[in-house]
Amino acid sequence: MLVAQGLLTGDQLGELLRGQQATGAGPRKRLGSLVVDGGLATEMEVAQALAEALALPMIDLGRTMAQPEAVRLLPRPAPSGPAC
Repeated sequence: MLVAQGLLTGDQLGELLRGQQATGAGPRKRLGSLVVDGGLATEMEVAQALAEALALPMIDLGRTMAQPEAVRLLPRPAPSGPAC
């Protein structure tokens, strides 16, 4: 999708994938992170491409008000030690 949308060239994608494979025994870095870290696209552009690839609507949570009923369903964080 990143190539189809003109965010990356095929050569850039190949280079990123080779770099991703060469990270060694640890966990591989996500392709989207490599694209953003390399300055090839913004986080928003990568998110839009991913949403399109998965046929999902793009939602900007910075501009969307959460419904209180939905927030109540989220687990609360565990207490962390004694309060001061």
